[in-house]
Amino acid sequence: MKRFSKIELFEIRNLIPMQQLMEDLQILSIQENKIFRFLCPICKGYNTSINHETNLGRCFNCNKNFNTIDITIKIRTTNFVDTVKYLKKYLSHYQTRLAKQNTNIEPLHKEHTWQKEINFKKSPESKNDSPIKLSKILQNIIKPEQKINSNENLNWSEYCRSNDKRLFIIEQKVALALNMLDKLQNKTLKN
Repeated sequence: MKRFSKIELFEIRNLIPMQQLMEDLQILSIQENKIFRFLCPICKGYNTSINHETNLGRCFNCNKNFNTIDITIKIRTTNFVDTVKYLKKYLSHYQTRLAKQNTNIEPLHKEHTWQKEINFKKSPESKNDSPIKLSKILQNIIKPEQKINSNENLNWSEYCRSNDKRLFIIEQKVALALNMLDKLQNKTLKN
């Protein structure tokens, strides 16, 4: 009889998502109030649920917990050794599918290539300064149209403070980003 290591069994129990395995094993299931419910292989009831944190399925009718090995043994009606061999192959295929899905990496846009070129050092006043932070601040800023009447003598910052706190915060972020860019530019010129 073949022995499996604790690591192999741990990976099979925890790295294969229970819901994905049940769908691939074609276990009858329903979606009820955004909760995945599967047909219990013992009592044939739908009073079931999956805890995604522990990767366990549970039937509340017969009070039985299922891990990936248990559910596969019941559905495929095989012994423990054959089930573990099957799940090892399943895990490798599942990880290959995940790797193929995650390989769609977007190339760095031309306008962001300056981030690579600058050797950025953090200033003592702000330990969180970085070119990436600057670009994120600038990308997230959308300046709305000014709705100031010509009769009112308000400047843009007074308008923002008086009418919309979010707009005032945006203006402050722009000022901070421009200040940080000036400091960064001065540092690169000195070097």
